[in-house]
Amino acid sequence: MRLESIILKNIGVFAHTRFDFPAAESARRHAEIHILTGPNGCGKSTLLHALATIFAAEPQHNPYLTPRYGEHARVDYQFAGAAGYYTAGQSAPAAGISARQAPVACCLTFSDIGGDDDFMTWVVKNRTRAALMQVAGEHGQQQQQEQILQRITDFIGEISGLTLAFTLDSALQLSLHINGKPASLTLLPEGLKSVISLITGLAARLEAFYPREIFAQPLLLFLDEIDIHLHPTWQRRILPALQKLLPGAQIFISTHSPFVVGSVEDAWIYCLPDPQRETAGDSLVAEQIVPVAAAAGKSYQVILEEVFQVGEQFDIETETLLNAFYQLRNRCLNSRSGNDRELIALADKIRERGEELDTIIELELRQLARRIQPAGDRG
Repeated sequence: MRLESIILKNIGVFAHTRFDFPAAESARRHAEIHILTGPNGCGKSTLLHALATIFAAEPQHNPYLTPRYGEHARVDYQFAGAAGYYTAGQSAPAAGISARQAPVACCLTFSDIGGDDDFMTWVVKNRTRAALMQVAGEHGQQQQQEQILQRITDFIGEISGLTLAFTLDSALQLSLHINGKPASLTLLPEGLKSVISLITGLAARLEAFYPREIFAQPLLLFLDEIDIHLHPTWQRRILPALQKLLPGAQIFISTHSPFVVGSVEDAWIYCLPDPQRETAGDSLVAEQIVPVAAAAGKSYQVILEEVFQVGEQFDIETETLLNAFYQLRNRCLNSRSGNDRELIALADKIRERGEELDTIIELELRQLARRIQPAGDRG
């Protein structure tokens, strides 16, 4: 079961906008991922909330969306081949969705995932269950508990490069070791805490509904600003790790990170437009946000240009100097002169800013010299 489309009318920045969610192109068994990007205020979080609210018991009462409802606000969607909708006053869910269908509604919420105590409580329960099942001779159930914790520690390790191990003594005191050394959960960096809280919170919800193979079950996951607190190295790893851990999932995420966008194949990228742009057209016809298939082999600079519309490679001051240099270079080309003192002085100033810029300026000056050199003087 999967979300297939959604149409938002008069909600936040969306006057009348449609999103279709194609299935993953690859036949490989891994999670289907939909990546939402765009400038601040373009509606990424609003869209995620609108999607998650489809499965709420009372979708018309979402406290995040309600202040964003305009006149005649409405959300139409397609889920598992059936249509549904909700408005500020009523809803008609698609077939198969109800308040009691908790695996879909409760896999993850937009509320606080949980803190150190919630995580420690879950690990203590996991270790206690495994010990009790060993005593009772229920080796299959014990192995299942061991596998769940192992999948979690493997997931954390794939993102962080760290090896986590948990031990429980006879007094039910939990100890954590990282790379073989004792560690305190309260002193862990926020990025690692967020990853741990995400995966254990998800495991706790899935365990409540599935007796086995909890990470292999079909589910929907909505993650807002997945890159928060994560170093770029970890940003590159989190989506591949989720794809591997949750092969039956349909995952919707928002991000401002080119490292996240460029980290996976077989994903769909939705570039939401700037809300300040001028729009024209028939308001009765929905604006279509067409997804672009993610592709391997693209540099982060290309992703910045194509997805985030960021063409600059340097800091603002350096870019200003480079723009002035290119203007002077063009003036020299038009005048057929390579002895412009202002150009040479600016070139020297830029060169002082670093080796990379020195190389760029040197190449530009050489090309300028060749282009203005009389044809008869060329080698």
